[in-house]
Amino acid sequence: MQKIISTIILSVLMISQMSAQTIFWGGPGNKDSEFNGGLNAWTTEGLASAVKDSAKNAVWTHSKTANAAPFVFGGGTPSANVAVNSKSKANGAAVFNSAYLETRGSAANIGTGKGPAPCYPKGTTTINSLTPATQIGVLTSPIIDCSAQTTVGVWFYQLYYKFNGTTSIEVTHDGGTTWQEFPINVITPAVNNNVNNRLLVDISSAAAGFANVQFRFKWSGGMYFWVIDDVYLANLPDNDLAISQPFYTPGSYATPITQICGDTFVIQATVSNKGGKTQQNLVLAGYVTDLAGKLYFADSLIIPDLAYGISDTLVTNGRFDPKDLPVGEYKITWRTYTPGVTDATAADNTISAKFEVTETTFAKEAIADDDVRVGGHYLYGN
Repeated sequence: MQKIISTIILSVLMISQMSAQTIFWGGPGNKDSEFNGGLNAWTTEGLASAVKDSAKNAVWTHSKTANAAPFVFGGGTPSANVAVNSKSKANGAAVFNSAYLETRGSAANIGTGKGPAPCYPKGTTTINSLTPATQIGVLTSPIIDCSAQTTVGVWFYQLYYKFNGTTSIEVTHDGGTTWQEFPINVITPAVNNNVNNRLLVDISSAAAGFANVQFRFKWSGGMYFWVIDDVYLANLPDNDLAISQPFYTPGSYATPITQICGDTFVIQATVSNKGGKTQQNLVLAGYVTDLAGKLYFADSLIIPDLAYGISDTLVTNGRFDPKDLPVGEYKITWRTYTPGVTDATAADNTISAKFEVTETTFAKEAIADDDVRVGGHYLYGN
């Protein structure tokens, strides 16, 4: 069987630092960007709750400590004492504390309807990451003039702890009559895991060239929390490639050494140009290594040019038969880059996934759990 790993939604770009570009709303020292002392010019609204008449309580709040306290959940699953890793966390952040809205700080209240805006109906007894949850709260920006901008990106820091909540940015330019949604955090983190990072979301299609733009952070679903800080609007960087949807070519995560011969590997992935400049002679490359870095296979493909906003699914020409691999753990790495060019968000230029050659064991996943292997969900096909 074959599997395709779905990775990060293409509108979302992980970064470690701001690249050189024009910030036209917010920025360091701006109280609205930094949630300095409160939500300030932002507004919040509760849109849904599993308990009648509680939707109005499903709102964002200001956290002086830039974390999700108060939060008590027994067993210490997520820690509310960890702050978002933003530059201005000392003056606070915005938080949607879904778990507190369900539990009012006590795990005993799960499924009882006693929280301020419960996500599970009263009487719910079995809860896991697939249990339907109803809880929606939005945090909406002031009106921003983007009429002079040809590209618009939202930069922000986040601390997102996942159970079965979903997160997105929505954008309107008509006073809220219509909202265009940009999903984020779709594949990662896994259930009961978190990300504490900085993101760039390209909202140009809904915001660029419009005079009355508002965007909002939207929580949907249930349990755990989402902390946001240091929100800026800026033009997109010139050079910003991203790789996604790598083809996970092994037939299984773990395959016996006597069976892996003929399970031919190919290097295939989708390459996207998220920057404002056409990229020329960019590269899709793939590698098979052991966990110590020993190289067993490498192949690459040169793409003559890729314009802004374009994505292309590519396959290199080489093929690899893993028949000679000894028993052990291995890694496939997919990478895209433009030679001689510094990419603004290098963290999304590379994706890796592991596989194993075993003595006798077949396995579709590394371990049995409530989610799927790091890298994303997969499809089975022939």
